[in-house]
Amino acid sequence: MSRELAVDKKLGIEQLYASGMPKRRIARTLGIDRNSVDRHVARLGSKGPSLAEAPTGKALTGPADSKGVKAAYRV
Repeated sequence: MSRELAVDKKLGIEQLYASGMPKRRIARTLGIDRNSVDRHVARLGSKGPSLAEAPTGKALTGPADSKGVKAAYRV
């Protein structure tokens, strides 16, 4: 039986991972199994927004690099 992560946990994983936090620490911080974090991060790569576009509450600013990703975040 597969159980779905709560929306707040999913958003937490996306935000913390996008900020550079290691997956093991994300699991400890959110109180979930690290395999759940691994699975969610893997799904992010296969569908939905890329980790560079994960919601962080910060707007992207600055010139785009050669891959089209904005260079800096504005607080």
